[in-house]
Amino acid sequence: MTKSQISGLGKRVKDLRKAKKITQEQLAKQVGLTTSAIGRMEINKSMPSIEVFAQLCDILEVSADQLLFGKEPTTHITQEEATPYNTKDEYLKKYMESLERENALLRERKK
Repeated sequence: MTKSQISGLGKRVKDLRKAKKITQEQLAKQVGLTTSAIGRMEINKSMPSIEVFAQLCDILEVSADQLLFGKEPTTHITQEEATPYNTKDEYLKKYMESLERENALLRERKK
């Protein structure tokens, strides 16, 4: 996944945060970051770790696809991948792997 593919992530975080009437300071406390780190993320100067990304999805009540790309999920997870995971981190890791596979296929098609 390239940075250009998710360049709108910061704006989506900001828009969703504001829609929920959450301040940068409140969001920072919830995810364990500084207010300035949230500010940098919102202007695409930094990217969240996978752990923070998962927390943002929970707090902002959106799917990973919605937060990353601004739309409903388009990547389909296989039945094997859809089995319950022990943790959200485990699920998110598998989900990110499925996105990477899809991106690799798209890159191959463009060649």
